[in-house]
Amino acid sequence: MSAPPPTDAAREETEADSNARADEGGDPGPCAVPRTQLVHSEYLELNADCAEFCPTPGLTHLLALGTYQLVEETQERVGRCYLRALRGPWPGCGVGPASGEGAAGGGSSVSVGASCCVDLPGIFDLKWRPAGEEAGGSGGRESRGLAVLGAALADGTVRLLEAMAVSGGGITLLSEWEAHSLEVWCTAFHRAERHLLFSGADDCYFKAYDTRSDPASPVFSDRRTHAAGVCTVSPHPGQPHLVATGSYDEHVRLWDMRNLSRPVVVSQLNTGGGNWRLRWHPHDPHVLLAACMYNGFAVLRASADWAQLDNVVAYARPNKAIAYGADWWRGPAPPPVAPAPPAAAADDAPGACTLGAGDCGRRDGDGASWLAATCSFYDRQHTLVWLPTRSA
Repeated sequence: MSAPPPTDAAREETEADSNARADEGGDPGPCAVPRTQLVHSEYLELNADCAEFCPTPGLTHLLALGTYQLVEETQERVGRCYLRALRGPWPGCGVGPASGEGAAGGGSSVSVGASCCVDLPGIFDLKWRPAGEEAGGSGGRESRGLAVLGAALADGTVRLLEAMAVSGGGITLLSEWEAHSLEVWCTAFHRAERHLLFSGADDCYFKAYDTRSDPASPVFSDRRTHAAGVCTVSPHPGQPHLVATGSYDEHVRLWDMRNLSRPVVVSQLNTGGGNWRLRWHPHDPHVLLAACMYNGFAVLRASADWAQLDNVVAYARPNKAIAYGADWWRGPAPPPVAPAPPAAAADDAPGACTLGAGDCGRRDGDGASWLAATCSFYDRQHTLVWLPTRSA
């Protein structure tokens, strides 16, 4: 049986152990790396665990955020899905330059523009549907909005949500079904077969559904591979047969899904923490961003043949918060050389920083950095931050 999301008491005990290891000279987790830079920080009303940039061209400025909280008095699981529109100077943002807040010297800042939200019964994961396919599904209707989101919820259901607009009542329900007997922790659409939707849960099951027919009957189901709950599933954007999963058993696994009835694990890595989120880099096909809960955030790199995974870059949890949500910005690739960023650190005071035009991704000497969105659970923080993708 897999472990549930940590309680406050468990969190305090784990962090105390981590601090004790640090006092004894041990390694408390990933250390900070150079050139990590805070862009934006925001407090959310509930515990934050999802951050998802839209991958659809023309909509890459859209950011979905999800929250979850257990109401102790009633034992009710509540959550909220936020839709944010970012403003920035980079190509393909879709909203034009920022309003000028925090801008200096001809640069422009990344900032948050319009937003809307909808209440749901505890959100553990949100995933955008790739462009080019209608939503469908059990009892669903045709999508006519901006984009479709899959939501993994605490009541055991998976729901398809439609983003109609980034204002007012901009999020509506397309369909829902009972997917697992316990909390559904993750969901994701197949990148090529867009009607296929994956899910993972506290019951240790990893499943796939065909949303064109009855999604309540999975076309694939595995309960033997993961030794604990399946926290995250991330199909590769350029290799349709590759899917990454992460679990409370602290392992990241790469699956070859060409034979859906008998998929194969081709590589795996112990990250030293429960893997709550995995996200492939939009332009470096062998890079994964991992949110490893008490072990912070990490950047993983797969070998050319996918047979090996390595932890190449990591940075500490901001304020020792639990690392939950993580995603890369999905915009176009950067130019070979971009303006040098101002000096800053990941634990700087919240606020927008000044970025040069076209500075959506950066190449800093022999390394590179890219814009990422993260969420930390108990301090309810959502951040935008530059992360290196190679060792310094």
